[in-house]
Amino acid sequence: MSTVLGKAGFLRISALTVTELRRYAINQTADTVEDTVIGDDDKTRKATLKDWRMSGDVYFNTEDVGQGAMTVGSTVTVELYPEGIGSGSRLYTGRCIITSFDPSGAHDGMVEVPFTGEGTGALVRSTV
Repeated sequence: MSTVLGKAGFLRISALTVTELRRYAINQTADTVEDTVIGDDDKTRKATLKDWRMSGDVYFNTEDVGQGAMTVGSTVTVELYPEGIGSGSRLYTGRCIITSFDPSGAHDGMVEVPFTGEGTGALVRSTV
């Protein structure tokens, strides 16, 4: 397996390309329940419900329709290509609810926007 440069990443929100992307992340988790019984020497568990979240940072761009689609409270389709869009690249796709979009700036820098979303339904990993 070869390593991948972060700058190759590509993000779409509801089929709209997000420009000025600085950072992206998808966090996947699974709940577990313990199913240890009398006679077991070690605890055992079973996976139950899965969950996922996404986050990122962009430089604010008023002409970016992908950023414009990230309205807090809206449900969007996320397409994240960590390796870029080329043939054979990995793709993560799912629906999420945008939970934050927080522009901030300072007199000596760019206006930056951290954003987050919580998955609703499965996050699907596939290959382009």
